[in-house]
Amino acid sequence: MAENTERLNDSPKGTDRLQNETSKLSPEGTDRLGGESTNVFPTFFKEGDIVKGRYKVINKLGQPGGEAIVYLCLDTENKREGVLKLYHQGFSAKEEVIKVLANITHKDVINVLDYGDAQGQFFEVMDYAAGGSLQDRLKDRPFSEEELAKHVIPEVLNGLIFCHENRIIHRDIKPGNLFYRDKDQTDIVLGDFGISSLLDQKMTSKKTKGAMTFDFAAPEMFGWKGEHYISFEVDYYALGITLIYLFLGRSPFHGLTDLQIFTKHTSEKLVHPDKLSERFKILLAGLLIKERKKRWGASEVKRWLKGEDVPVYEDVLDGEAQQRIRPYKLTEDVKANSSRELAILLQTHKDIKLLRERLARKSFSQWLEPFDQTMADAVSRVEEKVKNADLALLEISCILDPTLPYFVTPEIKAESPQELASIFAKKENWELGKEHFASGRIKVWLQYTPGGNHALDRWNKLKK
Repeated sequence: MAENTERLNDSPKGTDRLQNETSKLSPEGTDRLGGESTNVFPTFFKEGDIVKGRYKVINKLGQPGGEAIVYLCLDTENKREGVLKLYHQGFSAKEEVIKVLANITHKDVINVLDYGDAQGQFFEVMDYAAGGSLQDRLKDRPFSEEELAKHVIPEVLNGLIFCHENRIIHRDIKPGNLFYRDKDQTDIVLGDFGISSLLDQKMTSKKTKGAMTFDFAAPEMFGWKGEHYISFEVDYYALGITLIYLFLGRSPFHGLTDLQIFTKHTSEKLVHPDKLSERFKILLAGLLIKERKKRWGASEVKRWLKGEDVPVYEDVLDGEAQQRIRPYKLTEDVKANSSRELAILLQTHKDIKLLRERLARKSFSQWLEPFDQTMADAVSRVEEKVKNADLALLEISCILDPTLPYFVTPEIKAESPQELASIFAKKENWELGKEHFASGRIKVWLQYTPGGNHALDRWNKLKK
């Protein structure tokens, strides 16, 4: 527990209410919801405070983020500088990941030195990266191809290989989480494991839930083709986006909304910067394949670095595949020519009895099988375990197209959780809102819609 730790009553507004942080994610700030806090007021440290009897606070590093405040500290036992990251109330790193990191070391990974609790708030202590982040370096100039190939890629790759060997998925590879260990900015290390996940032995993936940074998130993290899984491959997709970011000096999605970014990741081929060499474009094409099992990993990147010709799998996007399929016929007059059109029908068609009959016949997965086996498998899993037919129909609709709005009625729809809240806040919709909450439909939709997990996390916390 901290000694001489000051609890400030004039804390920044919004620390205990996270609506602003949860409404939009950006490359500079990833929203992460953690465990419950035992404190009413947040803890802040001041210069000279001693944490856990040994870490002396020197000063604050940068501005407070959405999840934590970062301090430079001195380990009074080992006489070395470190970084102390104090998480806000309701936030924490995953202790299972931190425990692993605290017991392993690698030259290309920021070492976790210690962790614990300071008056009900989680903190961790790690190596001090004196040269700042690659995001900071971009203030001077973007990175050249040569810099990326000779310095950035090899060291980040080594760090990722080490993490993956220890069953850790980083989940948040981006310029702001890659650091220079030294002031001369020659030694790059991988850091910030705040939202990382740990896979059990023999697992190759796990169902995804919670935070992500939209610009760097792999398609499967959005539920692309019904997957909703994270695996080691998400880190390589994020590495591809990171390389474009470092080359351009900004995000390739600069100025786009979250929904537009989602569409780029899941439904469109990403356009690589014109000034890149053809060889570098091949690397990006391999890293940014939407189908995770065909995406490049450590082996392919190593071969590319050696100058070898490495084959690249060609994605077939939904629009291209569905040009070759027959429509789904609900009735003689009602047909769906794409998965999106069928998704809309499942939420808006007035003949609920007919939709339930089709669900019982497993006709939706059968229609999908000839052109999208991955999505067909995801839909089939829902069809096999139906407890509530109406919720199952909604879940299948969300699998078919997670970008769909929430249909309160066929005429009233909401594009985001915030818009849905504003609809139900109106007096004339209050009773309707109570029906939708009680039915469980909103919870299903939030599990799939982009950004919905953050609202769902807050919902679950409020229920507790």
